[in-house]
Amino acid sequence: MRKVSLDNGNTFLGFEEAMAELPNCNFGVEMILHYCDDDFLKEVNDNGFYDTDKELLEAYLKVSKEDIIVG
Repeated sequence: MRKVSLDNGNTFLGFEEAMAELPNCNFGVEMILHYCDDDFLKEVNDNGFYDTDKELLEAYLKVSKEDIIVG
């Protein structure tokens, strides 16, 4: 599974770690999704049913070829 950087690439966190850290940030899951590859995110979304943005992000990270850097 790929990782997420919430601080412009300085540190990388696994999915659960990133979700635990989000309350300390000035943004939410929607902002992380903004930094995903649009075409790949659409493909992941089209191939599954996700009730929440959090579920979509987790699915994206499982199949993505790149980490997500927010910043």
